[in-house]
Amino acid sequence: MNVRIFVEGGGPHKKTQTECRKAFHRFFERFLGDSTPQPRVSACGSRYEAYSDFCRSLQHDQDILAILLVDAEAPVAAGKNACAHLRERDGWTNYMPEDRVHLMVQCMESWFLADRTTLQGFYGDGFKPNALPGNPAVEAIPKEDVMEGLARATKDTSKGAYHKTRHGFAILESLDPEKVCERSPHARGFLGFLRAQLG
Repeated sequence: MNVRIFVEGGGPHKKTQTECRKAFHRFFERFLGDSTPQPRVSACGSRYEAYSDFCRSLQHDQDILAILLVDAEAPVAAGKNACAHLRERDGWTNYMPEDRVHLMVQCMESWFLADRTTLQGFYGDGFKPNALPGNPAVEAIPKEDVMEGLARATKDTSKGAYHKTRHGFAILESLDPEKVCERSPHARGFLGFLRAQLG
């Protein structure tokens, strides 16, 4: 199965898009295992660019199973799927197969809170885990609280306060996907769908 994932991330610059693509690829590889075919990852920059590239692939790339992965940017109401959330929040009304649209809830950094061991290992001395939001249901933590908690927890480390492009991709590729799945139902659904397509 030729699977291509259009992800939000990397900003407008090729260098950071490459770092984003490699980080997601490594994260997926850690979940799927080396012996499983790996998806191709396209780091598209903004959420809207990821959506546009995904919709374009649906129309023109009949030999590719296109998947969209973007931040939810807000809580996802109980019982509401990703397509409904994006239609309501962002006005994305193009045709999108519901099983191929997935969300990082509420943002990529929400996944980091599911694996605090990796965060501790990345930042080392000066990292303050107690400054992170304590709710184990990471999808329920507002995006603002996630980002503020990461900044507080990391500001006294040698790497300095959390920075999305300087730190985020290195953390992402080191995360334990099983821990992320335990705390993030949307991540669990997405990675389970991915495994079913490639297994």
